[in-house]
Amino acid sequence: MRGLDGKCALVTGAGQGIGQGVAERFAEEGAQVAVSDMLLAGAETTANDIGGDAIAVELDITSADSIRQAITDVTARLGPIDVLVNNAGWDLIEPFAGLSRAIPFGRPAEPAEIAAAVAFLASDDAAFITGQALSVSGGMTMQ
Repeated sequence: MRGLDGKCALVTGAGQGIGQGVAERFAEEGAQVAVSDMLLAGAETTANDIGGDAIAVELDITSADSIRQAITDVTARLGPIDVLVNNAGWDLIEPFAGLSRAIPFGRPAEPAEIAAAVAFLASDDAAFITGQALSVSGGMTMQ
């Protein structure tokens, strides 16, 4: 993919799951990755697993002060932020009994599959794409 090499990417909620997958993919594409999470230990584990220039940053997206501090920390250590992936969020995780049957692919997505779409949209290969919604749902939205 073109255009991520050398860019600074801040990924929120990257201590686990999809955010972790996105941070790993960006690093594979050559980006300098700031792995952020409200639980610093998770961000540190992800950053250590990535290695290289990856850094861990504590970030609580519900706190303006935390956001300002994270931006200050990232720009001081990696330079200006080129890509922001605002992945962090919260929800009640409850089992959905029919999920596998509801998705034509028969399974939920792996974090790496979501990360591939995010990396594409952040790359120069998607430079002419504007105002689109990209469904990465294994066909679930086709029903």
